[in-house]
Amino acid sequence: PPYKMGLPTKQFLSEEDREDIRDWVLTLSLGTETDQTLPTRPCDNCGTDIYEASLSCHNCHTQYPSCIVSGYPIPASQVVSCTACGSRARKAAWNTLLVKTGKCPWCNASQSPVY
Repeated sequence: PPYKMGLPTKQFLSEEDREDIRDWVLTLSLGTETDQTLPTRPCDNCGTDIYEASLSCHNCHTQYPSCIVSGYPIPASQVVSCTACGSRARKAAWNTLLVKTGKCPWCNASQSPVY
């Protein structure tokens, strides 16, 4: 287990190399060429822009179910459920997974894509 691993007693990189890496990270993160915005989507209830992976709206507090495949919220028009355990998923993510595995990721029951 990772908690039984000892910490290194000395640095792997020289101080000069670490400074070069710090400068590179700062340049990249503060640069204007890097898009520093998160992708958004409108809330289905109030239309407020929210982060695309948010499971709730910060404005109207609407809650969205989480997809068992991707973790992303499931729009009402895209909900599919496992016939064995009832776990919900986003249709596209569910179908992509089932084409490869043929099984629900939660209960391991055999499932078929939903088209």
